[in-house]
Amino acid sequence: MGVRVIYHLYGESPTLPRAEELIVRSLEELENIFSDYRRDSEINRLCRSVTPDSEQRVSEPLWELCRRSLELSERTAGAFDVTVGPVSHLWRSAIKRQRLPRQDQVAAALKSVGYRKLQVLPAQRIKLLANNMQLDFGGIAKGYAADVILARLDELGVTAALLDVGGDVTVLGVPPGRDSWQVRLDAPAGDRPLMLRLKSGSVATSGDTVQRLVVEGIPYSHMIDPRTGRATTTSHYTTVIASDGTTADALATAFSVLRPDEIAAHAAEFDGIAYRIVRRAGMASPELQIMASPNFDQYISED
Repeated sequence: MGVRVIYHLYGESPTLPRAEELIVRSLEELENIFSDYRRDSEINRLCRSVTPDSEQRVSEPLWELCRRSLELSERTAGAFDVTVGPVSHLWRSAIKRQRLPRQDQVAAALKSVGYRKLQVLPAQRIKLLANNMQLDFGGIAKGYAADVILARLDELGVTAALLDVGGDVTVLGVPPGRDSWQVRLDAPAGDRPLMLRLKSGSVATSGDTVQRLVVEGIPYSHMIDPRTGRATTTSHYTTVIASDGTTADALATAFSVLRPDEIAAHAAEFDGIAYRIVRRAGMASPELQIMASPNFDQYISED
């Protein structure tokens, strides 16, 4: 998935070498399913071969993540959407060329986007309802990978683990002699880093600090609103804490394209999540606007 993976494991000595092998093996397995950079990944083979309205049997992880993705799309009114691929690829190319995509290109790509064009059927089968669809799990696969791997580590007998997949951190248990993990939350320029206490669940962050396109003084991020096909032009740094990595990752993606009032409304539908969002009026603006859920402070460590 093009990111660095860091892990910390606690358990009986004979278990740990097997745990490391499991992590490497699982990452390779999931990369071969979800990467849209690998031509021979399962999602790329699926999108090349499937025709509208035809059903296709897929692997259990792909079927399960499609199911979870549709659930999260419904609950965020389409702000999170794994069918965004045609548009995200268009903007990915635009950032490389440092040139905005044309309006007609965006409009054409949007014809193949929309979570209602993806159907999840029994017996591990899915259906794509439009031509030229491309699934893009970049906003959820890191969190899902962490959930899968930690579940496997738990079955293996690992007593505590922290998995950092590209900056998104998910934990199992707590280290010996501790009541929580200490997780550093980096910050954009002008804000202060925070240290978070995490006893369970996941913390995911989405931001636009690296990939961007500037045209006529207007900066466009790599974060795409799947409802409009447009890149965001307001700098943001979005952090979500949830009970699992899949939910945290997807909501950090969705909250990055939603308005503040929309974020509060959608967040209320998810039990126990916490969020903190740092925004600028423009990407070059020195003024920060910080909004957070009332329960976010309980995760901040003062140590």
